Amino acid sequence: MRIERVINNNVVVALDPRGREVVAMGRGLGFQRRPGDTAADEGVEKVFVLSSAEMATKFEQAVAEIPLEHILLAERVIAYARERLGRKLHDSIYVTLPDHMSTALERKASGMALKNPMLYEIKRFYRDEYEVGLRALEFVEESTGVEFDEDEAGFIAMHFVNASLDGDMEGFQAVTRVIEGILGVAEEHLGERKDEDSISWYRFVTHVRFFAQRVVAGKDYPDVDFELYDIVKEKYADSFSCARLAADFVAAELGHRVSKEEMAYLTLHIQRLMSRV
Repeated sequence: MRIERVINNNVVVALDPRGREVVAMGRGLGFQRRPGDTAADEGVEKVFVLSSAEMATKFEQAVAEIPLEHILLAERVIAYARERLGRKLHDSIYVTLPDHMSTALERKASGMALKNPMLYEIKRFYRDEYEVGLRALEFVEESTGVEFDEDEAGFIAMHFVNASLDGDMEGFQAVTRVIEGILGVAEEHLGERKDEDSISWYRFVTHVRFFAQRVVAGKDYPDVDFELYDIVKEKYADSFSCARLAADFVAAELGHRVSKEEMAYLTLHIQRLMSRV
């Protein structure tokens, strides 16, 4: 690879064999190097190809200030998350997570600890991301010997939730409000608190979460399957009534009309939660 720019002793911007601009990392990779030099393949530990010039610039700025060990540790977490979550993550995660983890390690070394004000919501609504956060803490301890508590697992989880929402923190907060509202409506309607460790609750929360993400993104199922809507409305009247209350909440909170198609699916998930299907 031909070096285009030297960021620091361990990081360079180079052109790969396909002519793409990449960020390459390796111990001493940039030491006494200049633009035009060749980066030896055996010295490259990691190569990053980012989708936009804006994100690539932000990444370069971030890695210039973050220890190589922290960057590689964050990349290990990201690789695990991609496999564990099984969905596309916004490139912003390559900027935000290394920065966060490096700052968290520095803060820990100075004896500072932060409480996560959204830990309860994260553990309840974003279980998969929280599990990634817990695994990340294991990686951190393996690599550095530093132990964090569950608050940090929650902070890491938030980064992956945001990365699933194209890095939109406001979107994350809006989605969480919608989830909280709908689950509150469901629990009040059911008159009891369901077992949050049950598979039926997990399925319901997952559906509500993806529904909330579509709503906040301005997307929705079109009104095409009126037959299903009519069937569930009549057959599962109690669950449909609950779904109607949830739809009213969404309309009041976001001004969004829930389609009949979505109403039908929400009714079915509520019915499954009530264990009557």
